[in-house]
Amino acid sequence: MIQGKQIFQTSSSWRWENFKWTGRLFIFCILLMIPVVLITLARGIQPGLPLLSNEMDTVHRLAQPLVPLAMNEKELKKYKGFNDFLAVKKKNDQLIKNSAKPGIPNVRAAFYVDWDPQSFYSLEKNIDKLNMVLPEWFFIDPVTDTLQPRIDNDALAVMKKNHVRIVPLINNINSKKGVGEFDGTILHRILHNPAKKERLINDIAKYLYQYQLQGINIDFEEFNEKGDEPIIAFSRSCMRNCTSRALSLHRISCPMMMTSM
Repeated sequence: MIQGKQIFQTSSSWRWENFKWTGRLFIFCILLMIPVVLITLARGIQPGLPLLSNEMDTVHRLAQPLVPLAMNEKELKKYKGFNDFLAVKKKNDQLIKNSAKPGIPNVRAAFYVDWDPQSFYSLEKNIDKLNMVLPEWFFIDPVTDTLQPRIDNDALAVMKKNHVRIVPLINNINSKKGVGEFDGTILHRILHNPAKKERLINDIAKYLYQYQLQGINIDFEEFNEKGDEPIIAFSRSCMRNCTSRALSLHRISCPMMMTSM
């Protein structure tokens, strides 16, 4: 080995000091970047990336951006909620527009019950927004299997005054079994007894005519039948009997609703 001074050897300390300060500055920059990165992640800031697409796609996305750039997480949630609101509003506006077309009926209906005092107040408040009310007025006596009309005369007067179509609901609730408990055995006895079935249908038509009502909403639940034939036959008989007593101003109809079988 050749003895003597090395090629990069120097007696000056400047090079070593320069190396030390350069290293310190580099470490300082790294430490400074750490809180910046943490704050960025905490705020949910998403820096915009270059669009990796052709020129036409770039122009289209810049002209119609789907999601604005440089939004934090909270702002993105607000933007998405507002965007969803606009989509729902557009859909509802289209439905309203379609419902206003000639030949398409616009039904604005609501149920009414006597056992809730708030129902009457709500009826008075919102009756001008409705064109049909379905009051829960027709019941079946679980002992005699006959119709029990429970007409609320005050509510009837409000409906008549506002000229809405009144389509009372008939159900097979058996109060002796509990509040709101449907009883399929009542229906079974009526559907398989021609005399009871005919009497019930005649009573329905009689009260529709007496109170000048426009139809009946059949809400029979908890069937014991093996098929739909008995209830379909009942509905058809009800329709024939009701329409045979058509009113002078309104044709009686018998819309049917079965919510459970």
